[in-house]
Amino acid sequence: MVYGDTNSTLAGTLIAAKMQIPLIHIEAGLRGYNRKMPEEINRIIADEFASFLFCPTNHAVENLKKKGYRIVIFLFAGM
Repeated sequence: MVYGDTNSTLAGTLIAAKMQIPLIHIEAGLRGYNRKMPEEINRIIADEFASFLFCPTNHAVENLKKKGYRIVIFLFAGM
């Protein structure tokens, strides 16, 4: 399980992907639409490799649907 968009999120995502471990991404689908921000790249990669996506808002769910994500997406109401 990885959370958010930090470099540790990216590291956990890469480890899970390389070891073929199912991954849960908490705060999935958030976008700033600025690929110059390191966090934006981390978000995109975590969402791409996650098996389960937990989105904090309906807007985040819609962001993923627009990109064609067909994996399991959940909406949750914060922590």
